[in-house]
Amino acid sequence: MDPVVGTVALATAAAAAALGTASALLDRGRFRPWLRASAVAVWVATLVLSIQIWTENYEVTYVADHVRPGMDGALRLAALWAGSEGSMLFFCAVVVAVLAVCTPPRRWQQAAASGTTAVLATTCALAADPFERLDLAPLEGLGPPPILEHPAMLIHPPLLYLGMALCLAPALTAFGDDGAARRVAAAATAVTTAALALGAVWAYVELGWGGWWAWDPVENVALVCWLLLLASLHSRRQTTRLRLYAALWPAVFGGAALTRTSLRTSVHAFADASAIGWGLWPLTALATAGALVVWRVAAGPSGHSRTWHGRQRTVAVALLVISAAVVALGTYRPFLPGAATQGWFYSRLLFGPLVLALPLMSLRSADRKNVLLAAAGGMVGAAVALSTGAHQPAQVALAAAAGSAMATGLSPRQQVRSLAHLGFALVAVGIVGTTAASTVASTLQVGTPQTVRGHEVELIALDVVEDPFLAVEASIEIDGSPHVTSIVQRVDRGVRISEAATDRGLLGDVQVILRSADDTGAAAVLINVQPLTSLVWIGAAMIAAAALCTAVRRDPCHRSSRPTAADSTDCARAVSVESESRLRAQEDDLHTHL
Repeated sequence: MDPVVGTVALATAAAAAALGTASALLDRGRFRPWLRASAVAVWVATLVLSIQIWTENYEVTYVADHVRPGMDGALRLAALWAGSEGSMLFFCAVVVAVLAVCTPPRRWQQAAASGTTAVLATTCALAADPFERLDLAPLEGLGPPPILEHPAMLIHPPLLYLGMALCLAPALTAFGDDGAARRVAAAATAVTTAALALGAVWAYVELGWGGWWAWDPVENVALVCWLLLLASLHSRRQTTRLRLYAALWPAVFGGAALTRTSLRTSVHAFADASAIGWGLWPLTALATAGALVVWRVAAGPSGHSRTWHGRQRTVAVALLVISAAVVALGTYRPFLPGAATQGWFYSRLLFGPLVLALPLMSLRSADRKNVLLAAAGGMVGAAVALSTGAHQPAQVALAAAAGSAMATGLSPRQQVRSLAHLGFALVAVGIVGTTAASTVASTLQVGTPQTVRGHEVELIALDVVEDPFLAVEASIEIDGSPHVTSIVQRVDRGVRISEAATDRGLLGDVQVILRSADDTGAAAVLINVQPLTSLVWIGAAMIAAAALCTAVRRDPCHRSSRPTAADSTDCARAVSVESESRLRAQEDDLHTHL
């Protein structure tokens, strides 16, 4: 298929979206088909670029830069989102598909969805053209950065794009159907949690990424959206949820503009292109203006429960929003005087809100039984932290808060909520455990085992592999289990990557990282002992599963087959905070302001 077809498809998508926007603003009635036509055109362009990648058409600049001969078939298709132009096109396609499916047939929602599509498609066509041609095609392509040739590349970026796209949907559906908006927000939470966890695992096993969480701008952008989603799911007020849904729009597009235009140094810099900012920054400004209008028209009486539990939920939501603001401030801080923000900025400022929010999100009531459970859980959490070597007061306090949340959040009548809160507690305990990690530099000799913090590591053999990359592989045994750690070098790119060998266990992991080797059978390695890291992955999986269960439930206040009278009262209060007539009145106010 000729790349010209892709160029025409992008132009068609931009034109159709622009017509849909004008039709919605002028209230011409039939504006929804334009959005659907634009979505189809964007996906046609995506299919055309995928075909160029699969057939290795090196006449296309993007293919020559991101595809090399001999790439695995699946990883070759992943080259679609390995560079700035392709990833921008794929992001546009995912966003447009979500908007076309989730946008209700109402005037202003259609205008917002079509206008967003028009800006994204135009940006792809003019500022990040993936179909640009070379005058003289090379004999073979360069290929993606070596660190991207990993199985996680097939899943992590698409999941993250889908999560960010789903963040846009709740604001479009909230005016007409608050229950549907909550379910979409839960789905966005599930997908974003899975994407963040998978990316963290990828970074954990690839030394070149610098650890499983580095407060990188790309990570922070997704984290801000994730925290806002959590706040919306815990809010009892429809107006508060609507405001949080609206805040997600500038969070998504502002984050995309920041991380894709080289304004922040990032390990994800392979997807940078400053020209993209010409489309994303104006879109961010429009999203911000729209969010401010929604915040104004969503104002209304409090209407929330005056019970202790109602106040508790309000405080928990406030703490989550504060945490999102702290992460956003740190991410954008280079625009302010001072040096770039380091990890200490987040860890110190987020510690207080996290310690307070964990038990508040889980504690169901203030009766004596729950207070005793919280105290007992806190003592157990502190004991676990001390047993892993985390002797700093802040670490022990975080573990104690996680223990309290774990002990008080396990109500048999609220299995889904309990699953999520237990997941949060496990993640917190895992984070505390990783702060007690230790690293030992050592030299291993073939056949001579060494013991590091109670773990036996032995070098079995050293091998050199030169095809397709120059690599040194070390076969090792960690506590009797065979593993391989290697150094991969791409001479054409001048890149050298160490891949860790990780022996996983429930109470801790052992990582061996090959640094160098010689002809005598000696290998210089780093040995990392990481306590409780597995709890981070288990907790994240539980959070994602609980959010997915919430997304597929029809009744937003569904508990179980045997709810208590107090649960029924809380549910009735939550649903009756603002009636459907109030939401429709707010929608009319929104039309007036716009």
